[in-house]
Amino acid sequence: MVAFAAAVLTGGASRRMGRDKAFIEVGGLALARRVADAALDAGASSVTCVGGDASGLRALSLTVIADSYPGEGPLGAVLTAFDAIDAAVIAVLACDLPDLDAATVRLVVEALGDRAAVIAAHGAEHHPLVGAYAPASCRAAFTAAFDAGRRAMFDALDEVAFGLVEVPDSRVLRNANRPSDLR
Repeated sequence: MVAFAAAVLTGGASRRMGRDKAFIEVGGLALARRVADAALDAGASSVTCVGGDASGLRALSLTVIADSYPGEGPLGAVLTAFDAIDAAVIAVLACDLPDLDAATVRLVVEALGDRAAVIAAHGAEHHPLVGAYAPASCRAAFTAAFDAGRRAMFDALDEVAFGLVEVPDSRVLRNANRPSDLR
């Protein structure tokens, strides 16, 4: 099994949801806790939340660090994770994935191999925030993209050797962006 740590991105504005997605309960657990537990169950050596309500996340028994680039999107949060987490492989996971499971996290991490990054896919749907990243291979390109004002994860991924790993069930990639997505 590949050794890895996980970063759960918890700093989004949650504008479409109308409240902080990290704390919305699904099945009795806050989304941030559910995603963190999936990573831990997959074998993550540690889970670190990046950004968001630090005191609320700590109340969920989660480790949290401040996003070095608040309001600058997920690429900034990924760079923050690369700088703060000492691991050769980091699973980067959005906090708004109510159906994410340990098997999917393991699948993505194990698929990394010698590539810089691998992201989950189901058909034409590609999800960079269910991905495994080798910071040593991604940091320079991601930083250059960020410094050039590019904020989309796909812009940064285009600069490195990345692959796709097909997940068998599209539900694990389902984001909860609006209240109706939780039904």
